[in-house]
Amino acid sequence: MPFPLYILTEKERFVLYKLFEIEKKDNPRVLLKNKLAKVLLPAKGLLQSGLNYSGFLQKIADKHNIPITHLKTDYEKESELFIKLFAKKFESFSSEEKRSFLLELEAKGLSKDQVASITALTTIGAAQLSGFGVYMLATSTVGALTSALGVTLPFAFYTSMSKVISIAIGPVGFALAAYPIYKSYKGVGNWEEFKERSVDHYDNFIREGGNLLHGNYPLAEAVFNYWAGLRIMKLHQLEYNKKAAITEIYNYERQKTDILQEIAKNKLVVNEKDQIIKDKEAIINELQEQIKAIKSEIDVVRKERLEYNSEILIKNDRLKSKVIEIMKEKDKISAIDKTIDKIKN
Repeated sequence: MPFPLYILTEKERFVLYKLFEIEKKDNPRVLLKNKLAKVLLPAKGLLQSGLNYSGFLQKIADKHNIPITHLKTDYEKESELFIKLFAKKFESFSSEEKRSFLLELEAKGLSKDQVASITALTTIGAAQLSGFGVYMLATSTVGALTSALGVTLPFAFYTSMSKVISIAIGPVGFALAAYPIYKSYKGVGNWEEFKERSVDHYDNFIREGGNLLHGNYPLAEAVFNYWAGLRIMKLHQLEYNKKAAITEIYNYERQKTDILQEIAKNKLVVNEKDQIIKDKEAIINELQEQIKAIKSEIDVVRKERLEYNSEILIKNDRLKSKVIEIMKEKDKISAIDKTIDKIKN
């Protein structure tokens, strides 16, 4: 497996460029890979093939007697090594140094539970790589190195760890970040003092070049702790984002269920309205049939009316003829009456 440079942004890689004194104009990525591959080799790796990441991890683990060969992946080995390096160094403190260190963490703002989560790092393995203590260690380690080298990383990106980061870049952070060389940092009261001592410390990594017979372990471990800490931060952020997405899905599913229930209710109402419309249309159809029947009746009546009207006209004509005949007969009677009068007179 190659060195995990792919997990770093260009700005995060810039920290490593500064550690190895690599200029950006010098094809820095290629140069950085070469330097990483040979940082733990004698004589700076002269005339030697460089280590891959597995070999790099194994050399650091061997130096500190930390077993990692039973772990399958380089990521598991990296995680185990990150925690165990802290545990080894913390356990190397005397009882008084441990007590003073933990009291200092409490004095600078950590609760007893938070301090306990940090001391618990001495007993956990990579399988339990979560919790306040791990993220505190990761952010403090990354924050200490970047601060010492004058590089500002956008920690605001790690929104899920904002509370941890606010502690990690404060007084507690530099106390925790200084644990590997705690004795050298006693009395440091702020980040500026921490940075001054750190700059000297990291400059020595480069100037001394480590032991020519064994490689530069202090520099290699600083580099290792940096990207291991960053990986923990990034994975935690991704897990946070994943959980947030799952929560969003749950919320959307719940909203979807609510909407489906509302749709089902509305469909019932629509069905009820459809039935009402159907019933009303049936009434209309029935009325239309009645109207049709009535119209038929009206047509019959109209026909009968016409027939009666025709009879009336015929009878009126007959009536007129009878009236004329009556008039004629009356005229006859009148003439007869006149004749009778003449005869009588």
